[in-house]
Amino acid sequence: GPEGGFSHAVSSCNGAGLCRRLSPVGGTMCPSYRATLDERHSTRGRGNALRLASTGQFGADAATAAAGGRWNDPATLETLGLCLSCKACKSECPSNVDISKLKAEYLHQGHIARGGVDWRTRMLANVRALSRVGSALWPLANAAGRIGVARRAVAAAMGFDARRSLPPFGASLFRWARRRRDVVADGAPSVILFGDCFSAFGESEIGRDAVELLEAFGYRVIVADAGCCARAAISCGALDDAARTIERTAASLADLVKRHSARAILMLEPSCHSAVVDDWTDLRTAVADDAVARIASMSHLVEVWLDAQWDAHPRRPSFRDAQGPCDVHVHCHQKALLGTAGASALLRRIFGDQVRTLETGCCGMAGAFGFGKDRFELSMRIGELGVLPAARSLAPGATLVAAGTSCRHQIRDGASVGALHPVQVAHKALAGDPGRGRR
Repeated sequence: GPEGGFSHAVSSCNGAGLCRRLSPVGGTMCPSYRATLDERHSTRGRGNALRLASTGQFGADAATAAAGGRWNDPATLETLGLCLSCKACKSECPSNVDISKLKAEYLHQGHIARGGVDWRTRMLANVRALSRVGSALWPLANAAGRIGVARRAVAAAMGFDARRSLPPFGASLFRWARRRRDVVADGAPSVILFGDCFSAFGESEIGRDAVELLEAFGYRVIVADAGCCARAAISCGALDDAARTIERTAASLADLVKRHSARAILMLEPSCHSAVVDDWTDLRTAVADDAVARIASMSHLVEVWLDAQWDAHPRRPSFRDAQGPCDVHVHCHQKALLGTAGASALLRRIFGDQVRTLETGCCGMAGAFGFGKDRFELSMRIGELGVLPAARSLAPGATLVAAGTSCRHQIRDGASVGALHPVQVAHKALAGDPGRGRR
Protein backbone atom coordinates (compact mmCIF):
# COMPACT_ATOMS: atom_id res chain seq x y z
CA GLY A 1 0.00 0.00 0.00
CA PRO A 2 0.99 3.70 0.02
CA GLU A 3 2.44 3.33 3.54
CA GLY A 4 5.40 1.32 2.22
CA GLY A 5 4.53 -2.01 3.79
CA PHE A 6 3.18 -3.25 7.11
CA SER A 7 6.35 -2.71 9.15
CA HIS A 8 6.72 0.86 8.00
CA ALA A 9 3.02 1.60 8.52
CA VAL A 10 2.96 0.38 12.13
CA SER A 11 6.04 2.51 12.89
CA SER A 12 4.59 5.74 11.50
CA CYS A 13 2.96 6.92 14.76
CA ASN A 14 4.79 10.08 15.90
CA GLY A 15 3.46 9.90 19.47
CA ALA A 16 1.47 13.16 19.29
CA GLY A 17 -1.35 11.55 21.28
CA LEU A 18 -4.30 13.21 19.55
CA CYS A 19 -5.95 9.79 19.87
CA ARG A 20 -6.25 10.57 23.60
CA ARG A 21 -8.57 13.49 22.95
CA LEU A 22 -11.75 13.22 25.01
CA SER A 23 -14.08 15.69 23.33
CA PRO A 24 -16.07 14.62 20.26
CA VAL A 25 -15.89 18.20 18.94
CA GLY A 26 -13.51 18.16 16.02
CA GLY A 27 -13.34 14.40 15.59
CA THR A 28 -14.11 10.84 16.63
CA MET A 29 -10.72 9.32 17.50
CA CYS A 30 -10.44 7.21 19.56
CA PRO A 31 -13.80 5.79 20.76
CA SER A 32 -12.54 2.97 22.96
CA TYR A 33 -9.89 5.18 24.58
CA ARG A 34 -12.56 7.75 25.44
CA ALA A 35 -14.57 5.05 27.17
CA THR A 36 -11.71 3.24 28.93
CA LEU A 37 -9.08 6.00 29.42
CA ASP A 38 -6.54 3.22 28.95
CA GLU A 39 -3.52 4.12 26.78
CA ARG A 40 -3.43 0.55 25.52
CA HIS A 41 -6.75 1.15 23.79
CA SER A 42 -5.75 4.36 22.04
CA THR A 43 -4.58 4.51 18.44
CA ARG A 44 -1.04 5.06 19.72
CA GLY A 45 -1.30 2.06 22.01
CA ARG A 46 -2.49 -0.20 19.24
CA GLY A 47 0.21 1.04 16.90
CA ASN A 48 2.87 0.22 19.48
CA ALA A 49 1.35 -3.21 20.14
CA LEU A 50 1.31 -4.04 16.43
CA ARG A 51 4.88 -2.89 15.98
CA LEU A 52 6.14 -4.99 18.89
CA ALA A 53 4.14 -8.07 17.91
CA SER A 54 4.97 -8.01 14.20
CA THR A 55 8.69 -7.68 14.92
CA GLY A 56 8.68 -10.49 17.49
CA GLN A 57 9.42 -8.24 20.49
CA PHE A 58 6.79 -9.69 22.82
CA GLY A 59 9.01 -12.41 24.18
CA ALA A 60 8.28 -15.22 21.72
CA ASP A 61 11.31 -17.32 20.93
CA ALA A 62 12.67 -17.43 17.40
CA ALA A 63 11.03 -20.76 16.59
CA THR A 64 7.60 -19.56 17.72
CA ALA A 65 7.97 -16.32 15.78
CA ALA A 66 9.06 -18.19 12.67
CA ALA A 67 6.01 -20.43 12.95
CA GLY A 68 3.69 -17.44 12.91
CA GLY A 69 3.26 -17.01 16.65
CA ARG A 70 3.92 -13.29 16.38
CA TRP A 71 0.67 -12.99 14.40
CA ASN A 72 -1.33 -14.65 17.18
CA ASP A 73 0.03 -12.89 20.23
CA PRO A 74 -2.80 -13.04 22.82
CA ALA A 75 -2.09 -9.59 24.27
CA THR A 76 -2.05 -8.00 20.82
CA LEU A 77 -5.29 -9.72 19.84
CA GLU A 78 -6.86 -8.47 23.07
CA THR A 79 -5.69 -4.94 22.29
CA LEU A 80 -7.01 -5.09 18.74
CA GLY A 81 -10.26 -6.61 20.00
CA LEU A 82 -11.37 -3.20 21.30
CA CYS A 83 -10.64 -1.39 18.03
CA LEU A 84 -13.94 -0.48 16.36
CA SER A 85 -12.33 -0.02 12.90
CA CYS A 86 -14.01 3.39 12.82
CA LYS A 87 -11.32 4.79 10.48
CA ALA A 88 -11.13 8.05 12.46
CA CYS A 89 -7.37 7.66 12.86
CA LYS A 90 -6.97 7.55 9.07
CA SER A 91 -7.93 11.21 8.85
CA GLU A 92 -7.52 12.59 12.38
CA CYS A 93 -4.09 11.21 13.30
CA PRO A 94 -1.30 13.61 12.21
CA SER A 95 0.52 10.59 10.77
CA ASN A 96 -2.69 9.16 9.23
CA VAL A 97 -2.10 5.82 10.92
CA ASP A 98 -4.93 3.62 9.61
CA ILE A 99 -5.28 1.13 12.47
CA SER A 100 -8.41 -0.44 10.94
CA LYS A 101 -6.40 -1.52 7.90
CA LEU A 102 -3.42 -2.67 9.98
CA LYS A 103 -5.74 -4.63 12.27
CA ALA A 104 -7.26 -6.38 9.24
CA GLU A 105 -3.80 -7.33 7.97
CA TYR A 106 -2.67 -8.60 11.38
CA LEU A 107 -5.80 -10.73 11.75
CA HIS A 108 -5.33 -12.01 8.19
CA GLN A 109 -1.78 -13.10 8.92
CA GLY A 110 -3.04 -14.79 12.07
CA HIS A 111 -5.62 -16.75 10.09
CA ILE A 112 -2.85 -17.93 7.76
CA ALA A 113 -0.63 -18.93 10.67
CA ARG A 114 -3.47 -20.95 12.23
CA GLY A 115 -4.23 -22.69 8.95
CA GLY A 116 -7.40 -20.87 7.96
CA VAL A 117 -10.37 -18.79 9.03
CA ASP A 118 -12.44 -20.25 11.87
CA TRP A 119 -16.13 -20.97 11.26
CA ARG A 120 -17.49 -18.12 13.40
CA THR A 121 -15.35 -15.54 11.62
CA ARG A 122 -16.37 -16.99 8.28
CA MET A 123 -20.05 -16.69 9.26
CA LEU A 124 -19.58 -13.02 10.18
CA ALA A 125 -17.62 -12.40 6.98
CA ASN A 126 -20.46 -13.86 4.90
CA VAL A 127 -23.18 -11.63 6.30
CA ARG A 128 -24.73 -11.21 2.84
CA ALA A 129 -25.49 -14.91 2.46
CA LEU A 130 -27.05 -14.98 5.94
CA SER A 131 -29.05 -11.84 5.17
CA ARG A 132 -30.37 -13.32 1.94
CA VAL A 133 -31.63 -16.41 3.77
CA GLY A 134 -33.16 -14.29 6.54
CA SER A 135 -34.91 -12.10 3.99
CA ALA A 136 -36.39 -15.12 2.18
CA LEU A 137 -37.95 -16.19 5.49
CA TRP A 138 -38.28 -12.75 7.01
CA PRO A 139 -41.59 -13.02 8.94
CA LEU A 140 -40.47 -16.30 10.50
CA ALA A 141 -36.90 -15.11 11.09
CA ASN A 142 -38.06 -11.92 12.81
CA ALA A 143 -40.54 -13.80 14.97
CA ALA A 144 -37.83 -16.25 16.01
CA GLY A 145 -35.51 -13.34 16.83
CA ARG A 146 -38.05 -12.05 19.34
CA ILE A 147 -38.32 -15.38 21.15
CA GLY A 148 -35.97 -15.55 24.10
CA VAL A 149 -34.85 -19.14 23.56
CA ALA A 150 -34.07 -18.55 19.87
CA ARG A 151 -32.27 -15.28 20.58
CA ARG A 152 -30.13 -16.88 23.26
CA ALA A 153 -29.30 -19.82 20.98
CA VAL A 154 -28.12 -17.47 18.20
CA ALA A 155 -26.19 -15.37 20.69
CA ALA A 156 -24.44 -18.42 22.13
CA ALA A 157 -23.54 -19.80 18.71
CA MET A 158 -22.17 -16.51 17.38
CA GLY A 159 -20.63 -15.16 20.58
CA PHE A 160 -23.17 -12.33 20.80
CA ASP A 161 -24.38 -10.72 23.98
CA ALA A 162 -27.92 -11.88 24.68
CA ARG A 163 -28.94 -8.32 25.61
CA ARG A 164 -28.31 -7.13 22.06
CA SER A 165 -31.31 -7.20 19.75
CA LEU A 166 -30.89 -9.10 16.50
CA PRO A 167 -31.08 -7.09 13.26
CA PRO A 168 -34.45 -7.33 11.52
CA PHE A 169 -34.99 -8.85 8.08
CA GLY A 170 -37.35 -7.55 5.44
CA ALA A 171 -38.76 -8.46 2.05
CA SER A 172 -36.08 -8.44 -0.64
CA LEU A 173 -35.50 -5.09 -2.32
CA PHE A 174 -34.51 -6.93 -5.49
CA ARG A 175 -37.80 -8.81 -5.67
CA TRP A 176 -39.70 -5.55 -5.16
CA ALA A 177 -37.69 -3.84 -7.92
CA ARG A 178 -38.31 -6.67 -10.41
CA ARG A 179 -42.07 -6.59 -9.85
CA ARG A 180 -42.77 -2.87 -10.04
CA ARG A 181 -43.66 -1.05 -13.23
CA ASP A 182 -41.31 1.44 -14.90
CA VAL A 183 -42.29 5.00 -14.01
CA VAL A 184 -39.52 6.96 -15.73
CA ALA A 185 -39.74 8.19 -19.31
CA ASP A 186 -37.60 6.60 -22.02
CA GLY A 187 -34.23 8.26 -22.38
CA ALA A 188 -33.88 9.18 -18.71
CA PRO A 189 -30.29 8.95 -17.45
CA SER A 190 -29.51 5.85 -15.39
CA VAL A 191 -27.92 5.45 -11.99
CA ILE A 192 -27.07 2.22 -10.21
CA LEU A 193 -28.34 1.75 -6.67
CA PHE A 194 -25.98 -0.64 -4.91
CA GLY A 195 -28.04 -3.20 -3.00
CA ASP A 196 -26.09 -3.57 0.23
CA CYS A 197 -26.80 -6.36 2.70
CA PHE A 198 -28.87 -4.14 4.98
CA SER A 199 -31.02 -2.08 2.63
CA ALA A 200 -31.54 -5.08 0.34
CA PHE A 201 -32.45 -7.74 2.89
CA GLY A 202 -33.08 -5.95 6.18
CA GLU A 203 -34.35 -2.38 6.17
CA SER A 204 -35.48 -2.69 2.56
CA GLU A 205 -37.89 0.21 3.00
CA ILE A 206 -34.82 2.47 2.82
CA GLY A 207 -33.90 1.01 -0.55
CA ARG A 208 -37.46 1.51 -1.81
CA ASP A 209 -37.45 5.13 -0.65
CA ALA A 210 -34.11 5.66 -2.39
CA VAL A 211 -35.46 4.34 -5.69
CA GLU A 212 -38.51 6.60 -5.56
CA LEU A 213 -36.50 9.63 -4.44
CA LEU A 214 -34.03 9.20 -7.32
CA GLU A 215 -36.92 8.73 -9.74
CA ALA A 216 -38.41 11.99 -8.50
CA PHE A 217 -35.18 13.66 -9.60
CA GLY A 218 -35.61 12.15 -13.07
CA TYR A 219 -33.38 9.06 -13.01
CA ARG A 220 -33.91 5.51 -14.13
CA VAL A 221 -32.71 3.46 -11.15
CA ILE A 222 -30.99 0.13 -11.72
CA VAL A 223 -31.27 -1.77 -8.45
CA ALA A 224 -28.10 -3.82 -8.49
CA ASP A 225 -27.74 -7.21 -6.86
CA ALA A 226 -24.08 -6.94 -7.78
CA GLY A 227 -22.69 -8.68 -4.72
CA CYS A 228 -21.12 -7.66 -1.43
CA CYS A 229 -18.71 -4.80 -0.77
CA ALA A 230 -16.68 -7.18 1.48
CA ARG A 231 -16.73 -4.79 4.44
CA ALA A 232 -17.47 -7.59 6.94
CA ALA A 233 -14.76 -9.88 5.55
CA ILE A 234 -12.21 -7.06 5.59
CA SER A 235 -13.02 -6.13 9.19
CA CYS A 236 -12.64 -9.80 10.23
CA GLY A 237 -9.27 -10.10 8.52
CA ALA A 238 -10.65 -12.68 6.07
CA LEU A 239 -8.79 -10.90 3.28
CA ASP A 240 -8.62 -13.81 0.85
CA ASP A 241 -12.40 -14.12 1.03
CA ALA A 242 -12.67 -10.34 0.69
CA ALA A 243 -10.48 -10.30 -2.42
CA ARG A 244 -12.59 -12.94 -4.13
CA THR A 245 -15.77 -11.09 -3.22
CA ILE A 246 -14.40 -7.80 -4.53
CA GLU A 247 -13.40 -9.41 -7.81
CA ARG A 248 -16.95 -10.69 -8.38
CA THR A 249 -18.66 -7.50 -7.28
CA ALA A 250 -16.35 -5.23 -9.27
CA ALA A 251 -16.99 -7.26 -12.43
CA SER A 252 -20.77 -7.03 -11.88
CA LEU A 253 -20.66 -3.28 -11.28
CA ALA A 254 -18.44 -2.65 -14.29
CA ASP A 255 -20.86 -4.62 -16.48
CA LEU A 256 -23.88 -2.72 -15.15
CA VAL A 257 -22.19 0.65 -15.69
CA LYS A 258 -21.37 -0.28 -19.27
CA ARG A 259 -24.78 -1.79 -20.13
CA HIS A 260 -26.78 1.11 -18.72
CA SER A 261 -24.32 3.97 -19.38
CA ALA A 262 -24.81 4.79 -15.73
CA ARG A 263 -23.91 8.21 -14.39
CA ALA A 264 -23.10 7.00 -10.89
CA ILE A 265 -23.03 4.06 -8.49
CA LEU A 266 -25.07 5.18 -5.48
CA MET A 267 -24.91 3.68 -2.02
CA LEU A 268 -26.96 3.92 1.13
CA GLU A 269 -24.59 2.46 3.73
CA PRO A 270 -21.50 4.55 4.62
CA SER A 271 -19.45 1.51 5.61
CA CYS A 272 -20.11 -0.10 2.21
CA HIS A 273 -19.17 3.14 0.47
CA SER A 274 -15.94 3.36 2.45
CA ALA A 275 -15.08 -0.22 1.54
CA VAL A 276 -15.35 0.55 -2.18
CA VAL A 277 -13.64 3.94 -2.25
CA ASP A 278 -10.97 3.18 0.35
CA ASP A 279 -10.34 -0.50 1.07
CA TRP A 280 -10.82 -1.74 -2.49
CA THR A 281 -8.07 0.58 -3.67
CA ASP A 282 -5.62 -0.85 -1.11
CA LEU A 283 -6.39 -4.57 -1.04
CA ARG A 284 -4.54 -6.66 -3.60
CA THR A 285 -7.01 -8.36 -5.95
CA ALA A 286 -7.14 -9.53 -9.55
CA VAL A 287 -9.10 -6.40 -10.52
CA ALA A 288 -7.06 -3.93 -12.56
CA ASP A 289 -6.15 -0.77 -10.65
CA ASP A 290 -7.79 1.49 -13.23
CA ALA A 291 -11.03 -0.53 -13.03
CA VAL A 292 -11.11 -0.19 -9.23
CA ALA A 293 -10.32 3.51 -9.51
CA ARG A 294 -13.18 4.05 -11.97
CA ILE A 295 -15.69 2.25 -9.74
CA ALA A 296 -14.47 4.19 -6.71
CA SER A 297 -14.72 7.52 -8.55
CA MET A 298 -18.31 6.75 -9.56
CA SER A 299 -19.39 5.62 -6.09
CA HIS A 300 -21.23 8.07 -3.84
CA LEU A 301 -23.70 8.09 -1.00
CA VAL A 302 -27.19 8.82 -2.35
CA GLU A 303 -27.84 11.93 -0.28
CA VAL A 304 -24.34 13.34 -0.83
CA TRP A 305 -24.60 12.87 -4.60
CA LEU A 306 -28.07 14.40 -4.83
CA ASP A 307 -26.75 17.50 -3.11
CA ALA A 308 -23.49 17.67 -5.10
CA GLN A 309 -25.37 17.36 -8.42
CA TRP A 310 -28.22 19.65 -7.38
CA ASP A 311 -28.04 21.91 -10.44
CA ALA A 312 -27.57 19.05 -12.94
CA HIS A 313 -30.51 16.74 -12.20
CA PRO A 314 -33.03 16.07 -15.02
CA ARG A 315 -35.75 17.53 -12.84
CA ARG A 316 -36.23 19.02 -9.39
CA PRO A 317 -39.07 17.66 -7.26
CA SER A 318 -41.06 19.76 -4.83
CA PHE A 319 -40.76 19.17 -1.10
CA ARG A 320 -43.00 19.94 1.84
CA ASP A 321 -41.63 21.88 4.80
CA ALA A 322 -40.16 19.96 7.71
CA GLN A 323 -42.58 18.93 10.44
CA GLY A 324 -39.93 19.61 13.07
CA PRO A 325 -36.16 19.84 13.60
CA CYS A 326 -33.80 17.24 12.06
CA ASP A 327 -30.75 16.29 14.13
CA VAL A 328 -28.13 14.44 12.07
CA HIS A 329 -25.63 11.98 13.55
CA VAL A 330 -22.77 11.30 11.12
CA HIS A 331 -21.33 7.79 10.61
CA CYS A 332 -17.63 7.44 11.53
CA HIS A 333 -16.54 6.27 8.07
CA GLN A 334 -18.31 9.21 6.46
CA LYS A 335 -16.56 11.61 8.84
CA ALA A 336 -13.20 10.03 8.11
CA LEU A 337 -13.47 10.03 4.32
CA LEU A 338 -15.91 12.83 3.47
CA GLY A 339 -16.23 15.05 6.52
CA THR A 340 -19.53 16.00 8.15
CA ALA A 341 -20.94 18.66 5.82
CA GLY A 342 -22.30 16.30 3.15
CA ALA A 343 -24.32 14.28 5.64
CA SER A 344 -26.69 17.20 6.22
CA ALA A 345 -26.40 19.14 2.96
CA LEU A 346 -29.35 17.61 1.08
CA LEU A 347 -31.67 17.96 4.07
CA ARG A 348 -30.55 21.57 4.51
CA ARG A 349 -31.50 22.28 0.90
CA ILE A 350 -34.96 20.91 1.67
CA PHE A 351 -35.55 22.08 5.24
CA GLY A 352 -33.12 24.95 5.74
CA ASP A 353 -32.07 25.82 9.28
CA GLN A 354 -34.32 23.13 10.75
CA VAL A 355 -31.37 20.76 10.20
CA ARG A 356 -28.55 20.48 12.72
CA THR A 357 -25.42 18.30 12.56
CA LEU A 358 -24.77 16.82 15.99
CA GLU A 359 -21.31 16.94 17.57
CA THR A 360 -21.45 13.25 18.44
CA GLY A 361 -18.58 10.80 18.24
CA CYS A 362 -18.77 7.10 17.40
CA CYS A 363 -22.05 5.38 18.25
CA GLY A 364 -20.16 2.37 19.63
CA MET A 365 -21.85 -0.29 17.50
CA ALA A 366 -19.46 -0.60 14.55
CA GLY A 367 -20.98 -3.59 12.80
CA ALA A 368 -20.26 -6.84 14.62
CA PHE A 369 -18.28 -5.07 17.36
CA GLY A 370 -21.31 -4.13 19.44
CA PHE A 371 -22.75 -7.63 19.28
CA GLY A 372 -19.83 -9.36 21.01
CA LYS A 373 -20.53 -10.53 24.55
CA ASP A 374 -17.08 -9.31 25.60
CA ARG A 375 -17.65 -5.89 23.98
CA PHE A 376 -21.31 -5.10 24.60
CA GLU A 377 -20.69 -3.08 27.77
CA LEU A 378 -17.96 -1.03 26.11
CA SER A 379 -20.16 -0.52 23.07
CA MET A 380 -22.89 1.00 25.23
CA ARG A 381 -20.39 3.12 27.18
CA ILE A 382 -19.12 4.59 23.92
CA GLY A 383 -22.69 5.33 22.87
CA GLU A 384 -23.30 7.10 26.17
CA LEU A 385 -20.47 9.52 25.37
CA GLY A 386 -22.56 11.29 22.77
CA VAL A 387 -25.22 9.85 20.52
CA LEU A 388 -27.40 8.06 23.08
CA PRO A 389 -27.85 11.11 25.36
CA ALA A 390 -28.51 13.19 22.23
CA ALA A 391 -31.19 10.72 21.14
CA ARG A 392 -32.90 10.84 24.52
CA SER A 393 -32.89 14.65 24.59
CA LEU A 394 -34.46 15.24 21.17
CA ALA A 395 -36.71 18.26 21.05
CA PRO A 396 -40.46 17.52 20.77
CA GLY A 397 -41.29 16.66 17.17
CA ALA A 398 -37.64 16.34 16.16
CA THR A 399 -36.33 13.59 13.89
CA LEU A 400 -33.01 11.86 14.55
CA VAL A 401 -31.21 11.10 11.29
CA ALA A 402 -28.43 8.53 10.90
CA ALA A 403 -27.21 7.03 7.62
CA GLY A 404 -25.45 4.06 9.24
CA THR A 405 -27.29 0.81 9.92
CA SER A 406 -25.13 0.21 12.99
CA CYS A 407 -25.84 3.72 14.29
CA ARG A 408 -29.59 3.25 14.00
CA HIS A 409 -29.37 -0.17 15.67
CA GLN A 410 -27.37 1.24 18.59
CA ILE A 411 -29.77 4.17 19.00
CA ARG A 412 -32.75 1.81 19.01
CA ASP A 413 -31.16 -0.52 21.57
CA GLY A 414 -29.63 2.16 23.79
CA ALA A 415 -32.19 4.97 23.67
CA SER A 416 -35.39 3.34 22.33
CA VAL A 417 -35.50 5.95 19.59
CA GLY A 418 -36.15 5.16 15.94
CA ALA A 419 -33.62 7.06 13.83
CA LEU A 420 -34.19 7.48 10.09
CA HIS A 421 -31.86 7.35 7.11
CA PRO A 422 -31.58 10.78 5.40
CA VAL A 423 -33.07 9.25 2.24
CA GLN A 424 -36.18 8.29 4.24
CA VAL A 425 -36.54 11.84 5.55
CA ALA A 426 -36.18 13.36 2.07
CA HIS A 427 -38.58 10.83 0.56
CA LYS A 428 -41.19 11.49 3.22
CA ALA A 429 -41.05 15.19 2.37
CA LEU A 430 -41.68 14.71 -1.37
CA ALA A 431 -44.79 16.68 -2.30
CA GLY A 432 -47.57 14.25 -3.15
CA ASP A 433 -45.82 11.19 -1.64
CA PRO A 434 -45.07 9.68 -5.08
CA GLY A 435 -44.84 5.94 -5.32
CA ARG A 436 -46.45 4.80 -2.11
CA GLY A 437 -49.28 3.17 -4.04
CA ARG A 438 -46.78 1.09 -6.01
CA ARG A 439 -45.53 -0.84 -3.02
